[in-house]
Amino acid sequence: MVGGEGAAVFVLECLDAALQRGASPIAEVIAMTSRFVASAGMQLAKRTCDITTPGIRGSAGAIKLAINDALQKANLTHADIGMVVSHAMGDPVIDTEERQALQSCLPDVPVVTPISKLGHTGAASGSIEILVGVLALKHKQIPPSMKWNGSPTEKPIVSEAQPLPKSHVLCLSHTSEGSAIATILASV
Repeated sequence: MVGGEGAAVFVLECLDAALQRGASPIAEVIAMTSRFVASAGMQLAKRTCDITTPGIRGSAGAIKLAINDALQKANLTHADIGMVVSHAMGDPVIDTEERQALQSCLPDVPVVTPISKLGHTGAASGSIEILVGVLALKHKQIPPSMKWNGSPTEKPIVSEAQPLPKSHVLCLSHTSEGSAIATILASV
């Protein structure tokens, strides 16, 4: 994992108020869910950088619960999502947990990985991932990720810009301990 620097700031307000004052909203947050399922390391009260034990860090369970609950809250299915903004941080164990959850919940949905370009910006990572989703909706374009050398059986990461065919984007953020947040944005 490579550290990075960055921040993002948003103005959030209800849609009616924005339209009343003549603002041009860029995107709408239509669902957000936070879930926690302790990673194996957390259950054992053990912090580790072990990259050989699957599930020791991260939680596919928490990620799946967050994604599925956000889809349910938004009254959407995986077929309605045009892009996933992944939290892939370069940790082989945690990224495997995320890929498993994405394969299970959002098969064949294009994935972008902003951390691959910026590095892991800590607490700002989630805001930057939301920013990527907002900009993708605004420009109706899926941005490219840096080259990814995963196996052919793993979810493909978008490596070249392409049109965003749908009006919903799911942004994902999670921790090594087992917290996960899924946010669904919609075009306005």
